[in-house]
Amino acid sequence: MEGRGFRELAAEFEKANAQVLGISFDPVETNATFARKEAFPFPLLSDEQRAVGLAYGACDSLDARSARRISYVIGGDGRIRAAYPAVSPASHAREVLAFLAESRS
Repeated sequence: MEGRGFRELAAEFEKANAQVLGISFDPVETNATFARKEAFPFPLLSDEQRAVGLAYGACDSLDARSARRISYVIGGDGRIRAAYPAVSPASHAREVLAFLAESRS
C-alpha cells in the first residue's frame, strides 16, 4: 500500500525534484519481482545484511526478520531533513509531498 502511494504520486515527486527509494530485507530477486508486479517507477533496494536497517533504525539486530516501516527525507547534501519513525502506509506519500512543498516555501 505504501509503495503504491508513492507510485501513484511519482509525477509529483519528480516535479519536487525528489527521488524515491524503497528498501527491504528481501533478496534482490524478490524485490525485483515485486517492483515489476507493482510497476514501481522507483528502485526497490535490498538490505539482506541489515546494514542500512541498523544504521537508520529500521531494526535493532542483524537477525531481525523484518524492517520497521520508517522513512527519511534526505537532502541533496546528504543530511536528513525529516524522519518518520512510524508511517501510515495509506497516507505517507502525501505526507512526504506536503513536507517537500513546505520546505520549498
